[in-house]
Amino acid sequence: MTVHDTLMSTLPPEVRGDAERMIKSRRDVDPHQVVAELHKQGLLRDDQLRDAVLALENGLKVGLRLLLPESSDPEILGPLGAGAMGEVLLAKDVGLNRVVAIKRIHAELATRSAVVDRFYREAQVTAQLDHPSIVPIHGLIVGKDGSLSYSMKLVHGRTLEAVLDEARDAWRKKGTEAAGLQLTARLEAFLDVCAAIGYAHEKGVLHRDLKPENIMVGQFGEVMVMDWGIARVLGGGAETISGEDGNSPRKTHGTRVGAVMGTPRYMSPEQAEGRNDILDPRSDQYTLGLILFEVVTLRPAISPDLDMDGCLGWAKAAKKQSYSHLHRSGPVPRELGGVIDRATQLNPDRRYASVRDLAEDIRRYLRDEAVLARPDTLGQRLTRWVGHHRQLMVMTVLGLFGSLVATTLVLLVLGAGVVEWRRRAAASREAHLTKILAVTADRARAIDGFAHDIAGVATGLSFAAEASLDRPEADLVLVYDPLTEAPRTRPAGDPYQGREISVERPSFLRGPGASGPEADDEVRRLAAIGYQFARVLLDSTGKTADKKMSRKKRRDAIAQKGAPVVWAHVITANGVQGTLPGANRPPVSGPDPRKSPVYERARDGGLVWFGPTIDPLKAGAVLTVSLPLWDRKQDLLGVAVADLRLDAFAEFLDPNEDVKESFLLDGAGKKVVTFGMDASRFTTWEPKSASLGLWSAITHDPAGHRDVDGHLEVWAPVPSLGWTLVVIAN
Repeated sequence: MTVHDTLMSTLPPEVRGDAERMIKSRRDVDPHQVVAELHKQGLLRDDQLRDAVLALENGLKVGLRLLLPESSDPEILGPLGAGAMGEVLLAKDVGLNRVVAIKRIHAELATRSAVVDRFYREAQVTAQLDHPSIVPIHGLIVGKDGSLSYSMKLVHGRTLEAVLDEARDAWRKKGTEAAGLQLTARLEAFLDVCAAIGYAHEKGVLHRDLKPENIMVGQFGEVMVMDWGIARVLGGGAETISGEDGNSPRKTHGTRVGAVMGTPRYMSPEQAEGRNDILDPRSDQYTLGLILFEVVTLRPAISPDLDMDGCLGWAKAAKKQSYSHLHRSGPVPRELGGVIDRATQLNPDRRYASVRDLAEDIRRYLRDEAVLARPDTLGQRLTRWVGHHRQLMVMTVLGLFGSLVATTLVLLVLGAGVVEWRRRAAASREAHLTKILAVTADRARAIDGFAHDIAGVATGLSFAAEASLDRPEADLVLVYDPLTEAPRTRPAGDPYQGREISVERPSFLRGPGASGPEADDEVRRLAAIGYQFARVLLDSTGKTADKKMSRKKRRDAIAQKGAPVVWAHVITANGVQGTLPGANRPPVSGPDPRKSPVYERARDGGLVWFGPTIDPLKAGAVLTVSLPLWDRKQDLLGVAVADLRLDAFAEFLDPNEDVKESFLLDGAGKKVVTFGMDASRFTTWEPKSASLGLWSAITHDPAGHRDVDGHLEVWAPVPSLGWTLVVIAN
């Protein structure tokens, strides 16, 4: 396969024509540059860029440059991911003709000396940890402006979190282990993590932010521990703590940097209490115990329904969920439960002496030996002895067997009929229940994933708005003047009441006092990111989008048929509101958008789901997600908002021959979504309540089932929304 063919095979069909035009207009174009340019033009999403670059790396053969490069600086291709302090980018190492990952500090944090110092420490620590399961650092990069970044190996693979998600899906859909993801394989990967952390501890380094998403499993089975951003060097002196970093509203989830360092869901008790001065390797060991809980049971050790304060409370008390598998028939080895309990003791002195000792106990389990954390009972010792002395045991049993055959045969004949009938009836019911439980859990997970996707596209709008509003020194390039020109509009369909709208350019509302040069500048800066407003609507179509359609046709389709997100807004702290789809008018004055509940909740609480409510722009019942915008000083710039059609969730509720009815309940037990609902027709919001018996059962157990009047009621939580999916089966 030629380089051209490899490039085209990695790209979505709808952008291959654009790629062909780029190639024809240049000589000897690098395929990586083509992919990067498509992303810069908005033709490829971030995830499509990442997939295309990784596919290129897998498909291209080794190539050689003929001329020395003029500069050794890497060429940035696009984003790969982001963390608390920095972002990771895909880049081309021109000198060595390879693709690498570049990590750099977020622009808004690059002027803080404490953050720069911490970033530099991270680069040094990671570079000195030379271990097969710790990502290698290639070199430090100091920009012409003094900015810091470093290049590292690009790991081709997926996170341990994604691996566990696939294992969960297999249990939910098939009720069994997935090939290559069995418990033994997961434990082997976990042992590689233990080896890396044990090595780091011997070198005097604590990780302090271990979690499944910071662990990569490569395409060849290699395991890499990533993100040493808040690692601590023992004996390295006191740390500089930036209170701003720890208390920023943008950091309610994920890694916290400040007096309490780490990820709340995976903290040790001493971490949760902010006792950084006493942390030692046993703190990392506690976190490994929580990860082992998840590896074994496929359930998080800390309840997913808890907020940050709740997670910290559980961590301080060394509290975990009950030790049970995601699926009722899943394996829950008693020995591994003992290992987890030992590693996650509240008192560090009662944990394993080292991570290597923890790993050795797991190896004992894999060798079918007794583990030190939970010694065998008499029955287990006997069973294990029999397993290790099978031939001797067989000879003994055969000697006794003959004398029991006659008596056993008579009893079997008399009772076989009844036993078989009962067995088949129980097995049939168990199989049906297992299937319905799997269907319900799978649908709840899909709904939760959809909500996360919508929150993700709203977050993309927030990043673009922050970058535009917080860069007054940057020049604006606009093809029209939003202060005097109305957006070019087209007739819309039912979702927008047949009005004239623009799916490319937002329209603007000025609240009281939002006038003068500052407000004019905000209008222009929001108009400059009209493409990002449009992406909120376009990307909300997700997997249902027709990838063969051009962007223009997709926008036309959204205008006529709508998208899951019907409106995208940005409301600034000065009272300017930009809205897409836009109306055919220049900016107008109106009520203060900062007085809306959506603005106030996002300002005070970070990413917030609000509603359902009736859309004031007459799009029916909507559910709103909003999040705050922050400048480089962590002052409020405004709020980004996405209004989601409530019936977008109804698509996940399609009943079948097994499912009689399904619906979604909110946190008050109200039926907010039902199959077949048309939320665009709603003019008032008066949802019905679930039965008292059902709601009482759900409040007692967030995931469960019960038999009622000849039918089965099964429910599963949708954590991101605080809702519950209920399925009623025959």
